[in-house]
Amino acid sequence: MKEVSRVLLALLTFFTSFSFTQEKSKIDLEKGINFLETKVYSETDDSKILELFQGLRVADVSDGMDMAGLPGTGLVDPAIHPDWVDQIELTH
Repeated sequence: MKEVSRVLLALLTFFTSFSFTQEKSKIDLEKGINFLETKVYSETDDSKILELFQGLRVADVSDGMDMAGLPGTGLVDPAIHPDWVDQIELTH
């Protein structure tokens, strides 16, 4: 009985470590690990979207989202700030 439990433990250890060491494919990394499925768009779709935003400033896009009924969407929380700021040279 002792030997059977040792074999089972060895197999369990082998398969558990194997599943954690597998490298993820590029497609799996693009999708990410989320509770909701992430839709991945093609490079063609990405470039079409980028063309629509060509020449716009972040403020323009933010104002447009506000007007579309999405106020505050896509903005960084004001509590997020640099760890240090050099007030003299204006660098981080």
